[in-house]
Amino acid sequence: MKTRFALILVALLCLSGAMAQPKVLYWTDLNQGTNAVEAALADLGWDVTVASDEVDYNTQLGAGSWDVTCLLLQNETSYDTDFANLGSYIAGGGKVLYTDWTMDATRGALFGITYTGEINLTPITLAGPFGNGTFDLTNPGWGTWSMGMSLDGATSAGTFGNGDIAIAYTDNTVINGWLKDTALDPDQGKAVARAELEFLWGSASCKTTPELSTWALLICSGLACVVLRRRRT
Repeated sequence: MKTRFALILVALLCLSGAMAQPKVLYWTDLNQGTNAVEAALADLGWDVTVASDEVDYNTQLGAGSWDVTCLLLQNETSYDTDFANLGSYIAGGGKVLYTDWTMDATRGALFGITYTGEINLTPITLAGPFGNGTFDLTNPGWGTWSMGMSLDGATSAGTFGNGDIAIAYTDNTVINGWLKDTALDPDQGKAVARAELEFLWGSASCKTTPELSTWALLICSGLACVVLRRRRT
């Protein structure tokens, strides 16, 4: 009886480890093309909560326990909140994927960048944890669809053709200088967004990868064998 209970416990622990998903809070004000982050989240199968508006996003960010949050400001010229909870969330180690067509300097500083004022730049050359190579952007109907940045504490993961930063990151944030529905090739955009999300989730992302889930089950099987062997000796 004790052996059976131990085996059940091991199995439950293994399944919970292999199936755990990060909790994501997501909000964007508008898409005009295929949003790469939404496509990547759908591929990953993570537990996503979509805020109803910017106020709801800010409220849930302050009240909830989120593994990753995505804030994509792509359309509105002003917002019904100053996103006051964003700064405290980042300061506490919260993980954020962000873009902001308004180029708000105060929020940009939270991500270790300043905006250069250059807009509508393409292509992006990747050089960092989100891939290598070059991909083009296209305008699905925006007035401003990419924004040049310079580093102020963050690290570059990609540059525009004029040398401005296109993607920057810190240990727990990623900021994009391009709207996430502007990749000319949606599959390339999704690949970059997925790499950004997996970077933010970090080593815990192994819980959702098939290869490592298989390893987890093999380890658990080994533990089960140990339990049986100890019982029989």
